Amino acid sequence: MVDTGFDKDIFVPGYRTSEISQLGVRLYDAKLMLADGREVMGKSCLARVEKIGDHEFPSPGIEINLLCHGEPKNSLLGLRLLSRWVAEFHGPKQVLTLFEPERISRK
Repeated sequence: MVDTGFDKDIFVPGYRTSEISQLGVRLYDAKLMLADGREVMGKSCLARVEKIGDHEFPSPGIEINLLCHGEPKNSLLGLRLLSRWVAEFHGPKQVLTLFEPERISRK
């Protein structure tokens, strides 16, 4: 899910920490601020996004901060990750399209 009010990179449910640890990634304790203003303890690690949907990013991917906490049903893509692209949302079709902004040459 996309959450434009979430000002971090990616948030995943806490139960994913065992899968992440099995990959050999070290998770660190981290204070997380929830949408309702509460501070809670969660886990954090550096990760790389290699693919979103059908779009694959060139190697080595995009380095992000992955946050883990709670039992939400979905993961959240936040503004820090999304700010790399222009996002177009078609509400009735519930389709989000991300594309790279055109480079503007300055004279």
